[in-house]
Amino acid sequence: MLILHTKKAQISLEFVIMISLTLIIFTGFYAALMHKQTAALNYNLDLQAKMLTNQLVYEIDLALTQGDNFTKKFELPWKISGQNYTITTEVSENGTFIYLEYIERFSQGYTSANLTGSLFPGNNTIKKIGGVVYAN
Repeated sequence: MLILHTKKAQISLEFVIMISLTLIIFTGFYAALMHKQTAALNYNLDLQAKMLTNQLVYEIDLALTQGDNFTKKFELPWKISGQNYTITTEVSENGTFIYLEYIERFSQGYTSANLTGSLFPGNNTIKKIGGVVYAN
């Protein structure tokens, strides 16, 4: 009778060990999968931000190459992949740096135009008056 209880206990212990190992392996695969998914989402977000930055540079450069009294309205998305963002500009003596900031990350662009004004998500107007490019 004692031998029968020992075999049952051994089988129960082996079962618990097998379940534990299976859970550990599953957790490892899940963590690796989530890491890859997060990296892919961040890559997609960075790519969309860079495309938007390039669009801003294009719109400003287009205004710079056009004649005086050029006006163009364009719309920027309110969010990038569901994330809010802000656009800041820094004018230097050789041009303007454009920074698109989102969830503690940023995308940067440069244009040779000296931009006056600010750009925002939503509707924007860009003008060239007297050789100077104005935004909003």
